[in-house]
Amino acid sequence: MMNIPKLHKDPNGPSPFILLELPESKTSAKIYTFGAHVVSFEVDEDEKLWMSSLSVLDGSGPVRGGVPIAFPQFADEGPLTQMHGFARESTWDVIEGSSSNVTLGLKDSDETRAKW
Repeated sequence: MMNIPKLHKDPNGPSPFILLELPESKTSAKIYTFGAHVVSFEVDEDEKLWMSSLSVLDGSGPVRGGVPIAFPQFADEGPLTQMHGFARESTWDVIEGSSSNVTLGLKDSDETRAKW
């Protein structure tokens, strides 16, 4: 049986997010399902990731900063006109995980096939 981490709602964010925690080491990570984007990584309540103040977290565009997924290309180095590909502006599925890890997946669809 697979475990599915709890999805948290963020009224100001682009999608639900997963909060991963390692309480014994005071470490946590926040990952949006929109773009499978890691937007926070804290150790001892000290944020380790940079996030742009220009980030729009309403789902209208990609998140700026953190740890993004660039697929199937980086920047404009590929056949797509969309910078960094389409994966960072797609909603990913939560496949399995726990309070300290998660596996996200992006399936092909008519929309992704039309882009790539």
